[in-house]
Amino acid sequence: MGKFYCLAASNLKETLDKFYACTNLPAYAVNYDGIVFYSKGAAQRHIHELEMNKVIDLAYNQFANSNTTSHVVISINKQEYVACYICQKDIKQGVLVFGPYNPRPFDCIPYLITLLRNIQEDSLHKRMQITCQAKTYSLHVQKALSYLARNYNKPLTLESMARHLKINKCYFAAILKEETGETFSNTLNKIRVERSKELLKQENYSILDVALSVGFSNQNYFSTIFKRMTNMTPSEYRQKMEAS
Repeated sequence: MGKFYCLAASNLKETLDKFYACTNLPAYAVNYDGIVFYSKGAAQRHIHELEMNKVIDLAYNQFANSNTTSHVVISINKQEYVACYICQKDIKQGVLVFGPYNPRPFDCIPYLITLLRNIQEDSLHKRMQITCQAKTYSLHVQKALSYLARNYNKPLTLESMARHLKINKCYFAAILKEETGETFSNTLNKIRVERSKELLKQENYSILDVALSVGFSNQNYFSTIFKRMTNMTPSEYRQKMEAS
């Protein structure tokens, strides 16, 4: 299954702020009704142009005609913008729009989208770094926690982690347990469960989609681990979030 990208409302602002800081490209979040509900670095006239020219319709038409869910280029009043879905799994959440920008090679655009998605994925990694800094861990454990936060959705094992760190497997297992109080599998599963909580808030993700997206190989094992760590099933957690 391909990887879905979905910006939760809680980190949309942070993601767009960082993207603007990196690129100096004005950024807009546009809802399904075509209204700009957040912008960074944008002139008021550009916000007005996007809304008056129904950028949401232009973007969806472009996506429909180009058979892509990655990004499209939109021309408005002889100015170009790039648009991508806020959530590839639920296109009715709206689009992110960047621009206007000076003409540049068309093959540069995918790199901008990759940067956006990397900033999005980096949020969990940053939270793990803060946790590491608040505690005193050895260099190997710090590197391991940082690596797990970035690669939690990959098929990781104690053996592969030790190879990555270039240390003995038993030694790594021992220092990880001593410093964190957790085994390798528990450490990895905690990160995966925390990430899954964000995806469970997106109602159009099935439980299986969430399980596979965060690195679990099947839904039953994911549900077992999730309940062990939260005292509720993924479905119960989703219902709780919907009710809150």
